[in-house]
Amino acid sequence: MFPELVLCEVSVRQINLQKCRAATVELGWKESDHIQLITEPYTIKSRVSLLNNTLGHSWSTRSGKPRAAIWCNNQLCPWMVERFTNEDICVIAFKMNGRTVYCAAVYLDNNLTVRLRKFVQLLEFCDSKRIPLIVGADSNAHSVLWGCEETNKRGEELEELILRFNLNVANTAGEYTFSTSRANSIIDITLVNPPTSNSFFPKNWRVLSEESFSDHKYLAFELGEFDEEIRLTRKLKGVDWQKFTEGMDAAFSSFEESDSLETDVNCFYALLYEQLDRIAPRRACKPREGSHWCTPKLSSMREELKHLLEHKRNPVMADKLRQVKRSYSSLTRKERSNSCGVSARRRKQQRRSALWCK
Repeated sequence: MFPELVLCEVSVRQINLQKCRAATVELGWKESDHIQLITEPYTIKSRVSLLNNTLGHSWSTRSGKPRAAIWCNNQLCPWMVERFTNEDICVIAFKMNGRTVYCAAVYLDNNLTVRLRKFVQLLEFCDSKRIPLIVGADSNAHSVLWGCEETNKRGEELEELILRFNLNVANTAGEYTFSTSRANSIIDITLVNPPTSNSFFPKNWRVLSEESFSDHKYLAFELGEFDEEIRLTRKLKGVDWQKFTEGMDAAFSSFEESDSLETDVNCFYALLYEQLDRIAPRRACKPREGSHWCTPKLSSMREELKHLLEHKRNPVMADKLRQVKRSYSSLTRKERSNSCGVSARRRKQQRRSALWCK
């Protein structure tokens, strides 16, 4: 395999999952994302679960039950910044254009102050070191600064924090980010510090209309470009090796040796790859499949859920929606359990085969 680098924008998605299994499964289908900033994730035994761990990795605190988490594609080679991570805030870092960039998911509990100690420490550190910082927060606060009709006390406290560290609010659409049958509001916000504003300000920030299976809506935006590695491979099965041999013979017939062994070796490899490209050109590898436990039956039930959610104000539809949600949650648990069982049996068979080979 040969790697090839192409420029690609970093796609970021932000969501509060409300600890919902269906919303978490739906998020796992979003395989085009590079980063997902998550608040109130679904957990099993205090560990974030059901996200797509085939294409990336989920990060959260290792002590306590997390209310903030981040999923990141492996191509960005991220690492977690543990000094600023706890139950209500998760911070990861990665390299982009030669600079270290911090991303944080923050849950600001309605019963706690918005001036979380770790959150303030993170803002102070990034401000002093001039590190670009992107924050996806469920603020549970109202302010005209991010499009609300009025400002409450929590909103005023958060405004003070924003002004103190000269943060910019990326929210531009003025659309509701939280919507139920009883209320609508804008409480999910995206914040960036001055170094981010200069180099990696979120582009095309928007509230998505697609169903999230949560009362919160998806927020999405893109950051600056990074070098995405595309894996290329040759399919050598069925290659006409006679044609390859004839091509190499013809190339060597006009080959002239030089005084340098290194030059001759480089020329040999150039001829070799030229003939290989002729009979077996390199092609991009097929991307690895994610969420392989998402069966056709689960996909069909997912579409039914989307249809019912569009008519959830209808009392009859609301009752059916609750029933389908329970069935969807139960089927998700069953299919994932079956998938894990199959994978475990396959690994056991592979180990047994390896022992026999020895």
